[in-house]
Amino acid sequence: MPPTGYSHGAVEANITFELGRFVREHSLGKVLSGEVGIITGHAPDTVRGADVAYISHERLAHAKAKGYLDTPPELVVEVVSPSDRWTDINEKVTEYLACGVDEVWIVDQRTRRVSCYRSATVRTYQQEDVLSAPDVLPGLSLGVASLFD
Repeated sequence: MPPTGYSHGAVEANITFELGRFVREHSLGKVLSGEVGIITGHAPDTVRGADVAYISHERLAHAKAKGYLDTPPELVVEVVSPSDRWTDINEKVTEYLACGVDEVWIVDQRTRRVSCYRSATVRTYQQEDVLSAPDVLPGLSLGVASLFD
């Protein structure tokens, strides 16, 4: 895949910063970014590169020390690039949820919306909304517009 553009990188950095600050303040775990390799399947082995991921201390304790993340994080965030196809994005969401990721956020720069997937449900936040993830990051309150600024 070709490298992402600067606006994709800026949004990814904003998400990493905001989640990282919240996770550090509450001593919850780690926020990872930069195409983090997550094993989503075996036979055949499948690895996806997440833009941003949050994994709790509890789950991280079960992960191998080196290589790809073999324990599913609680949260995966994907920033949509202009070249992304929605069929591929939907496939990623399904794969992440099937391997044990609790929640997947799809951040769309074009529409300035965030769609949050959990099991069979999806909730879409508009730029004027406040994003929360009560089951994954209790107490998180994140203005959607701040992700795009």
